[in-house]
Amino acid sequence: MSHLLRVVSLSLSAVVLLTSAACRRGEADTPVSDLESLRATDRALQQAIAAKDLERTVSFYAADASVLPVAEPIVTGADAIRKEWAHIFAIPGFKSTSTLTKSDVASGEQLAYTQGSYETELETKDGKIATERGKFVSVWKKQADGSWKIVADIYNTDAPPPVHK
Repeated sequence: MSHLLRVVSLSLSAVVLLTSAACRRGEADTPVSDLESLRATDRALQQAIAAKDLERTVSFYAADASVLPVAEPIVTGADAIRKEWAHIFAIPGFKSTSTLTKSDVASGEQLAYTQGSYETELETKDGKIATERGKFVSVWKKQADGSWKIVADIYNTDAPPPVHK
């Protein structure tokens, strides 16, 4: 009887260990790794914006993406988004930093969002530096190659934006 109990006990232990190993192995394929990838991609986007790197910034958007900028009409498509970012980067004194405050990957692992705040400096009409504070939400879609691209991007100010040159 003790031999049978030992065999059952060893069998149950093996099942528990195999299940545990399978769960750990599967974690790399869960939204946790997607979330880490999304956050890294968002950091790279913010670095491109801080560097005013137009082509790198635009590369984070899907070809049919839309941007909903402050006090302007919606901008859709790669060419229009490129023009919008070129316009932003040309604002005298433009300097922007952002802080990611929330991010999540949907259960289907194909859509995600990032949310945060930003602080932008720009030169006003009288030559002084003003600071614009605001927030953003970006909707990301996982691409066939596993990368993330923005499909919808909205940002707005916490107060009326400063009048700039």
